[in-house]
Amino acid sequence: MAPPTKSSIPLFARRQPQYMHPPHHLRSHYTNFPDPTLYSPTHKTYIKIRRVGRQNFAAEMYNISYLIHNTPFNVVSMDSEYPGVIYGSSDMQYRNPLAQYWLMKANIDQLGLIQVGFTLSDSADNLATLAPRRTIVVWEFAIFDFDERIHPHNPESISMLKSRALNFEFHRVEGIPSYDFARAMLDIGLVGGANEVHCVTFHGAYDFGYLIKALTRSTPPDSLQDFLNLVQLYFGEHIYDVKYMIKPFSYLLQSFGTVLIDEGQYRPAEAHPGVVYSVGLRWQLGHLGASENNCWLGV
Repeated sequence: MAPPTKSSIPLFARRQPQYMHPPHHLRSHYTNFPDPTLYSPTHKTYIKIRRVGRQNFAAEMYNISYLIHNTPFNVVSMDSEYPGVIYGSSDMQYRNPLAQYWLMKANIDQLGLIQVGFTLSDSADNLATLAPRRTIVVWEFAIFDFDERIHPHNPESISMLKSRALNFEFHRVEGIPSYDFARAMLDIGLVGGANEVHCVTFHGAYDFGYLIKALTRSTPPDSLQDFLNLVQLYFGEHIYDVKYMIKPFSYLLQSFGTVLIDEGQYRPAEAHPGVVYSVGLRWQLGHLGASENNCWLGV
């Protein structure tokens, strides 16, 4: 399958006048989304998990589309859950990038995506919040590409996800096929757009690998360069993998979680704090002088 070209990506999202109010029909008890407020990293806040399944999928994607096209919140921090790895290597840290990519590809080829988490921020890393309690919004999309009863997986990883209250029965009943999720991302301009959306992740190679698999309906390409070309094609050039941005400052940042809690950027939530971690750490790095030129390192 030939890699898609820019012109072949369907784009249905249209930019609207700034700061339009969401349509009235979206302000229901099920999909209510009050106007977002800015979040200051120095203020303590809470995390609101919005679990998304088939019933509220279209409405929540519309809400995200409204935010990224009509407010400053066009920086997407993402995290994914998958069934661990079934192929590993004891000398992983010494392998070259191509060997590491092939190992990642071998796992993604055989495994299915379980969940994708998103949160939104602006270019200054202020997180989109819900009034009146200044609650950070995290969307958890239940994906149904995996059933532990029949699909290969790492048992320890599945046990860990269950301990974090991931409801596999909900995924079986309400889960969204990954290709439908990918199509919706294209439709609203979350990916494949005119580079107006920036992406933040933490050690995000597997995140991008599973999303490329969904977007192309094919396993990741054999060539590492072809894979990177697809990532850039769909997600643009502004990709921040903060695991690699943090390396020059590791002597200052002691502990990933400790730094964020000390700054009031994280209060325990049910699941998926990773997306909030990533934005918060990127905010810390900005204050330490990290360059945006590091955004592609490690991807």
